[in-house]
Amino acid sequence: WRIQDGALCGNGHFMTGVTKRDDWKDYTVKFRMRLDSGTIHLNLRQTDAPGGLNRYFFSVDQSRFNLSKQTGVNFKNDLEILDFPFALNQWADVELVAQGNRVLMLINGVIVIDFTDENKPHGMGSFALETLDASTACVDNILVSDLTGKPPFGVLYEQHFDDAQSLKGWSTFDAQGKPNTAWQVKDGAFCGSGHNWAVFNDMPLTDFTMKYRLTLNGGSIHL
Repeated sequence: WRIQDGALCGNGHFMTGVTKRDDWKDYTVKFRMRLDSGTIHLNLRQTDAPGGLNRYFFSVDQSRFNLSKQTGVNFKNDLEILDFPFALNQWADVELVAQGNRVLMLINGVIVIDFTDENKPHGMGSFALETLDASTACVDNILVSDLTGKPPFGVLYEQHFDDAQSLKGWSTFDAQGKPNTAWQVKDGAFCGSGHNWAVFNDMPLTDFTMKYRLTLNGGSIHL
């Protein structure tokens, strides 16, 4: 999974999550998606579990939409299926909803999956993406919004990968502490120059890891 032409793209059997938030309960996820080949899984309420994961996952390929459920090592496949063509190599608007024991999937504003889980529904977890073997897909303009009606958690996560919104959660300033514009999003990456700072301050951090790609064109960088 990498930023490519201002979008987040993955291929092969790999998974990525927008953020590690096991406390997300009722929420909606909106994004653009382009499936170039194979199958992508769109995972709601995903958490780690003994032997595997807890999650609901929508499978999308060029011929159908499918909803399955994983509880640790156990799978319940084909909870709901819609056989309908999904065009490859074209962008589509996707919305996923998890509210109570109900999960939905909409494509370009039309409901394609609507399922109510009457058997020990998963109550909370993050949103993750998973491409399968011989698959390639891209997503863009991800917006995760809270549905519990408890402010100030209207927007839980937002990432566009190609404009000023990509800087959400970061403060930028120079060596004297004054705001700077040296750190900017360029060609889908976060770039800086001169003696300037970019600091992630969107949430408190104690023990954590941060992973990213880095290109150094000259001089030095402090991480």
